[in-house]
Amino acid sequence: MCTSQTPVASCSLQLKFGPCEPLMSSSVAALPPLLYCTSDGTICQTGAAGHSSQANGWGSGGTGALSSEVLVTESCSINSFDVEPSVGQDIIAATDYECILLFHRHVEL
Repeated sequence: MCTSQTPVASCSLQLKFGPCEPLMSSSVAALPPLLYCTSDGTICQTGAAGHSSQANGWGSGGTGALSSEVLVTESCSINSFDVEPSVGQDIIAATDYECILLFHRHVEL
């Protein structure tokens, strides 16, 4: 898997809740963890700043700020994706080139 410190600067094509991450306490964020794919070929996860050690903070940088982590990057647009619902380790995606990507990410339970 590829990780990046740069926020994604293209439009999001699909958005889903992240099933493998626990919801934050109500004092940290009202937004649950999200996964999204973009027209520039990335699948990212977003949540509260400090939740992921490799995340880049957006917003104020304090409590409740959003952060984004790039999970995978391809050379073409990722049009859609789906996440295995029980734990969220397996992600399958469809690209502009009519290819299917399947990747497995490590999730601490």
